[in-house]
Amino acid sequence: IDGDTRMTYAELDRRANGIAQRLRDGGTGHEDVVAVAIPRSADLIATQLGVLKAGAAFLPVDLDHPDDRVAYLLTDSRARVVITTAADVMRLPLVDDVSYLVTDDVTPVTTGPSVVTTGDHPAYLMYTSGTTGRPKGVLITHHALLNQLTWVIDHFGLRGDDRMLHQYSPGFDPHVEEVFAPLLAGAAIVVARPGGHTDPAYLTGLVRDERVTVMDLVPTLLRALLDHTDSDTAPWWGSLRRLLAGGEALTPELA
Repeated sequence: IDGDTRMTYAELDRRANGIAQRLRDGGTGHEDVVAVAIPRSADLIATQLGVLKAGAAFLPVDLDHPDDRVAYLLTDSRARVVITTAADVMRLPLVDDVSYLVTDDVTPVTTGPSVVTTGDHPAYLMYTSGTTGRPKGVLITHHALLNQLTWVIDHFGLRGDDRMLHQYSPGFDPHVEEVFAPLLAGAAIVVARPGGHTDPAYLTGLVRDERVTVMDLVPTLLRALLDHTDSDTAPWWGSLRRLLAGGEALTPELA
């Protein structure tokens, strides 16, 4: 669920297959890193899934980061391909020996490439914040990712009728949990618009209107949402059944 876009699992699969086929046709496969520079959206989710279907590892790139950081990530990761949109390609720095694939030019297909991926193959590459030096890339395998997601689903009881909010930046590692845990559980993802994660009025309205049942927030944002008041008589948290909070100190008072 992404604004007016309602994408079924079948539509998501076809979109991801189209991305995967284009990557395979270009020679992308296991051990390759594909940068995904797309704002938070249904298109971002389909593209990341397409990279995995091609057997490669995706590198989330936050388009709001400075050009020098983005250029460093693309160079240091040795990404072969950058996938972006026609509206965002001009926001990216040009890097030598990297090809650019625009999702607007990709046609969804029913059948994806036949690729066998093992648990030891890389699934994604995530960079640290770099606040104490240069960002460092951490390569996560399919086995590690699946282990974490399986635990999240089992421990928190994610179900097929859940709707999980997706509001983290693509470059922040909880983003992966927000996307792939609900997909593995057969649930729905409710995508917050780009920039929406900084607007308490928008987020509380989205949670209420789309009947979000599960969300993961850093405590600072949780505090901001709880402090927000509006004229609607129904509480914005009325549909929630699971609230995860972490990444910062969670005080007893806030809990």
